[in-house]
Amino acid sequence: MRIVYALSDKGARECAAAHSTLPVELHGLLRMVDGRRTREDLLAATGKSALTAGGLRWLSASGYIQPSEMADLDTRPAPATAPFAPSAPAHSAPSPLSRRPDDVCHAMSNFMIRSIRRHLGRYAYEQQIATATTLGELLPYLHPLIDAIVARAGTEAGAEFADSAAFLLQPPRRAQRR
Repeated sequence: MRIVYALSDKGARECAAAHSTLPVELHGLLRMVDGRRTREDLLAATGKSALTAGGLRWLSASGYIQPSEMADLDTRPAPATAPFAPSAPAHSAPSPLSRRPDDVCHAMSNFMIRSIRRHLGRYAYEQQIATATTLGELLPYLHPLIDAIVARAGTEAGAEFADSAAFLLQPPRRAQRR
């Protein structure tokens, strides 16, 4: 069965937000969802990475995307290019199977800083988070930051931050052949 994803209201708000709370990889994937591309089209456009496959599952489970009601009615092939494609070609992105710890640290640090600016404005440990060079330096700030986001922006924002952080921190899985 061909699955066609469309943005939910939550996904549309995230795409329209001035500052995304999602990691860059997930935000780019979310922006490619248009209600016409199938799951396979999205995987092909992004290089069929494990990150993309997991990202689609996460975006769906988190309520950002949903199977499109138009999926059964529209059998036209999806366009070859994505209107919101990431600026770098998909083949130039490092495979999630070869992610190095410093890449994860950099992505996590950027995600935490963007979330601070979106939900808190300022945060006492923002400089330490921005200059962290290892995950060991970042992790002590994670739970207090979740608590601060919950206190300031609510439990839904805190849960989204925590879920996105967990997605970034999960170890890469072996590619599954289909």
